[in-house]
Amino acid sequence: MTLFRRVLLMALFAFIAFGATGQTKELPIPKEIPELPVVENSIGYRQVFSFEDTTKNYYQEIQLFLANYYKSAKDVIDLNIDLNDQSTGVIVAKAKFLIPTYGFNVMGKKYYQNLTNYIVDHQVTFEIKGNRVRATLNNFLVQEPPLDYTDFMGNVIRVDYPKKTIQEMINFTKTPVLDDSLNDRINSGKRYGFSDFLNSFHIVCTSYLEGLESNLKQKKDDW
Repeated sequence: MTLFRRVLLMALFAFIAFGATGQTKELPIPKEIPELPVVENSIGYRQVFSFEDTTKNYYQEIQLFLANYYKSAKDVIDLNIDLNDQSTGVIVAKAKFLIPTYGFNVMGKKYYQNLTNYIVDHQVTFEIKGNRVRATLNNFLVQEPPLDYTDFMGNVIRVDYPKKTIQEMINFTKTPVLDDSLNDRINSGKRYGFSDFLNSFHIVCTSYLEGLESNLKQKKDDW
């Protein structure tokens, strides 16, 4: 099961648990945000792997991992190799993947649950020295989906947002509710959506590194 499908299933189960209508008058309370690691002064994931097999060409294995991981249009929508230097053992790639997220839109005094995809720009760097690999996921920028809401006059309004860093999303999620204005109700729905995204984002990034380690540990058939 791919990471996209795993996270999508989690979101769908939560949607079903909430109820078939996905409608509530209650203020959506954001989920607890997991503690996210920091690499080079910003949110990032890094791990160093040491493997027993000293005969395997880990440079080639990582190239295969990238090709396989980023081949599905449902999981990843872009991949660009910026640096591919076998003499130094460094591979740097920029890519995008989708993370299913559910939050709440606002109609009058009611919140309506919605399931959307957030697009995550990221950089992945592999540094290979013999049978040791250091993998880094960082430089995240998140494109949240546009917001559609209905004002008191019945007009449907769409708002497009600029890309955000992970830290900006964390800061916004922790912003307190100020009043019961339409703008703050909209922000309450966004805060919940950001918190749901951040939980799924953490799962995707940790699973990425776990999948890399598992892939590089696999014994290859020389036949």
